[in-house]
Amino acid sequence: ENILSLAYMNTDTEYTLMYLDIDQLHVVNDTFGRKMGDKVIQHFANILIETLSVVSYRMIARITGDTFAVLLQGFNIKDTAQLAEDIRKKVRKADYARVEGRTYRPTVSIGVSDLVRDSSGVRGALIPAQISCQAAKDRGRNRVEIYLTGDENIVKRFEELQMIGSVR
Repeated sequence: ENILSLAYMNTDTEYTLMYLDIDQLHVVNDTFGRKMGDKVIQHFANILIETLSVVSYRMIARITGDTFAVLLQGFNIKDTAQLAEDIRKKVRKADYARVEGRTYRPTVSIGVSDLVRDSSGVRGALIPAQISCQAAKDRGRNRVEIYLTGDENIVKRFEELQMIGSVR
C-alpha cells in the first residue's frame, strides 16, 4: 500500500493498474488437488514476473489466493491492455495436468484501468480494475477488459461496489 500511496500522490506520472484473476482455480483444486493449484499459482506468478521484467512496473501484489494486482508506471491504458493480452496468451499456453483423460489449461481474466485519483482514496484505487476484471469474467473469461466509464455493465458494477462500501 505504501507504493500505491506514493503513486496516488504523484500526479506528474501516469499510472495504470491490472487486476488479474486466475479463472476457476477452485475447480483445479477440487479436480487435481491443491498441489496442482499451487503449481498453477507459481507458474502464473513466474509469467507475471518474466513478462513485467522488461517494463517499468512499481508493484506486483497477490490480493487473494487466485487474484493479483499490478501497478505500472509510465504506461497508458492501451499499452497496459496490450501487456495484459500478452500475459493472458502466455497463461493460456500452459498445459498442467492430464488426469483420467482430462487436461487442464489455465486461463486468466484481466481488468485494466487508469489509476483513479479521487476522494475515495488509495483503497478505492483498485475498484475500476477489479470491476473490469469481473466484466471479463461475465463476458466469458479468458479475456482482457478495459475500464470504460461509458460501459453500462461496468458503471452498474462500480455503483454497486460503492454502495456496498457505504453500507459497510
